[in-house]
Amino acid sequence: VKVWVKVVGLVQSQAVREVDTGAYLELRCRLQSQSARFTFADHDGAVGQAVVVRPSQRCPSPHGCPIVLTMHGTGVPPEDQADAYKRWDKSLGGYKFGVDNAWLLAPTRHGAHNWEQTGRLAALAAADGLQQRSLQSEIASKASKYFANRIANASLLIIAGHSMGGHGAWHLASLNPDRAVAVASASGWIKKERYGDSNLLFVFD
Repeated sequence: VKVWVKVVGLVQSQAVREVDTGAYLELRCRLQSQSARFTFADHDGAVGQAVVVRPSQRCPSPHGCPIVLTMHGTGVPPEDQADAYKRWDKSLGGYKFGVDNAWLLAPTRHGAHNWEQTGRLAALAAADGLQQRSLQSEIASKASKYFANRIANASLLIIAGHSMGGHGAWHLASLNPDRAVAVASASGWIKKERYGDSNLLFVFD
């Protein structure tokens, strides 16, 4: 879906009818079973972004659904990170995305951060934002069976990541052990200087 954007309001204190932005706003239409991007209030007041996949089944725990918080590596879009969680389903005749009894959350943050400090706080803010959003959906759709027992619990984090995200998984879990249920780090580094050939001069000088 593409929408032509026009703004009506004030420009330099003078009323205008409309301002032509000269650009399209492109919207992706997604099924409930597919990944979707959402925004949230980040820790520093900025507008944060993350990709989420809803749980395909209701969560048996009375404490709500855990969140698989998965952090991407360098240059990997959050959509690709989220969509990597899939398996072939014969009954569907295709791939089934996400996790059965948990929310899947792939946050992102612009700029260099290595999921340390700024990135870590952004990831936690994304989890808090998802919990708030899922609670609002539960309240707004009491008649809907889909959201029943699917409220996200930001205190139950299954923290995962690959490469830079794998480092972030260790980092976030070690600094927030009260929220970490489990950690899965794939190719995560402990020290950037000793990860592959990222800084051979530092290591061998």
